[in-house]
Order: sequence, then structure tokens, then C-alpha cells
Amino acid sequence: MFDSYLSSMLAFMITGALLSSCAVPRAGTPCASPPAVAAPYEWMHGAWKESLGGDKPSEYCKQQLYYQPNGPFAVALYCGDALGDQIAILYYPHDTEVPGDRATMRSVWVGEPFAWFDPVWSTDVTSFTWGFDGRHLFVGTSCIYGSGGLFALELANRSVSQLQPVGRPVTPDAPSESIFVITGLDRERDLLAGVEDFACRNSGPESRQRFSFPVSGGGGS
Repeated sequence: MFDSYLSSMLAFMITGALLSSCAVPRAGTPCASPPAVAAPYEWMHGAWKESLGGDKPSEYCKQQLYYQPNGPFAVALYCGDALGDQIAILYYPHDTEVPGDRATMRSVWVGEPFAWFDPVWSTDVTSFTWGFDGRHLFVGTSCIYGSGGLFALELANRSVSQLQPVGRPVTPDAPSESIFVITGLDRERDLLAGVEDFACRNSGPESRQRFSFPVSGGGGS
């Protein structure tokens, strides 16, 4: 089992390796603006895209920062190949601020540490999507080396809600029997869509089911 200490160390490696173009953020000293390209709201590992019926991608996982399109955060993605992919959330202020209580956000994020991660939701990540409200990140993880859960991260105050499975908390040491893969977020209906694969119980297409989960504002504008 991929232990939580190694996961934490990898997250620190991510922040050091991927922030070479920006000094550690300090109060009143924002980083340079991200490249002038459209930041995608969603990321899914290429193997899952292919497995769910998409074309084979040129690369399954691209290790880089994934900027929040509508807020001051970024996901640092570390491609771990056979050990699964790891993420850390960075407070990476550039041209936008998180909507809501700015004072609360700054009290939590300004200063050290500027990276946020937890093996429960940052280990063996299959997919993530930024909420359209600018306040949430939704993350799917695998039961193989991770917790096998679906999570909603509240960015301003660094809190986490486990959306699936229901009934008991999951961790990498006590995972579910499923892999959760996020396939989309419906802005109009506030629904998080995806696939649950019972890979740690059985295998094959018949072991999968689609889910649609209400996210209570995370998909709203």
C-alpha cells in the first residue's frame, strides 16, 4: 500500500519542481500571471479517457500546474505512473481572487504552508474539476493506491467533504472498493457526473456504473 508519508513527500516535491517560474507567494507579492491560454476546468487521466470511449491521447498524464480558471489557486499534478498520480493545491495568486470572504481566505492561505494536500484526496487521483463558483475543487481517487472516494474541497477555508462513498470515511489505508472518475460538471443543474468502477472488487465493463451527484452550488456561476 502506498503509504501516506511518501504521498506527503511527493506533494512537497511537486511544489518545488513546478514553481521554478515563481517565488513562494508572500502577502502582497503575487506571482506572475499564468500563460495567456484558456485554463481547462477539468482534468482526467488519459487512460480513463481512452477506457471510457475516447481516443488514445498523446500522453496519459502531463506533469504541470493546472491553474484555476476563476480564482487564485492551482493544482500541482505529479504523474506517478504505476504508483498513481498525486496532487497538491497551491495558493497561487495572480489576477483573480477567490469569491467570498477574502479575509478568511487570507488568514488560512497567506504565509507558510502555501501548499495543501492530504493522502485521503491527493493520492492516486484519477480526475479533478474546478467548480464554476470559484470556491470548490472536486476530486476523484482510486481504491488501488488511494482512498477510492469522491471529494469536494472548499478552497477558501481548506475544508473537505466526502461525497462518495456514503456511510464511512475512506483513507488509503482503509479504501473503498471503487475508483471514482469525474467526467463532467453540469453548470445549469449543479450536477457532478462521473463513473464508479468497482475495480477493487471485480473487473470488466459490467463492474462500472455512472453517477450524477448534486453539488449544491459548486457548479453554479
